[in-house]
Amino acid sequence: MPGHPEENLHETEREVLPSGTSDPQADGGEAPSVEEVAAEASLEQTLRREVEEWRDKFLRKAAEFENYRKRTRQDIESVSTAVRQAVILELLPIVDDFERFLSNTEPRDVEGLREGAKLIGDKMSRTLASLGIERIKAEGKPFNHDEHEAILTVECADCGPNTVVSVVQPGYKMNGKVIRHAQVVVSKLSESKSNSDKQANDAS
Repeated sequence: MPGHPEENLHETEREVLPSGTSDPQADGGEAPSVEEVAAEASLEQTLRREVEEWRDKFLRKAAEFENYRKRTRQDIESVSTAVRQAVILELLPIVDDFERFLSNTEPRDVEGLREGAKLIGDKMSRTLASLGIERIKAEGKPFNHDEHEAILTVECADCGPNTVVSVVQPGYKMNGKVIRHAQVVVSKLSESKSNSDKQANDAS
């Protein structure tokens, strides 16, 4: 017997659906509206645009940082060159004096030569002091690892142990900071003195 007309109509509508497509109403859901689809498309475009904007900002900042790094390196090199030039200009007058001293062929006694060399040495010391450079005082001072470098130890009857006996190469500070340690000879206890001290301690 033929079915009810409404049942036949439903069967016809279901047959019209493409193969593999589910009926939203059959699944209990509703198909997205045109407005929802448009909103999703608009959101996707907005996100893509924001990603591209942030990418451009990042590339610009990276380029700015690279330019800043190059400028900073150039500035440091310029300052370093200027400092070296200033130091050289301070030392050139001393070089001039020394060359004049050597080029003077007039006979002079030893005392005159010593006096001329001393004048040049004093001028050098004043110039170094103006640059913040001072010689480390070492001879007769207690040995100090922060300022001195011991290259030899010797027995010394007239001085206590661990005392700088002589300076082999002077050390220097610049603005209070050691830039070269003084190479020094340091005293130590003589073996006889050490043995006598040991015997005294054992006796007590």
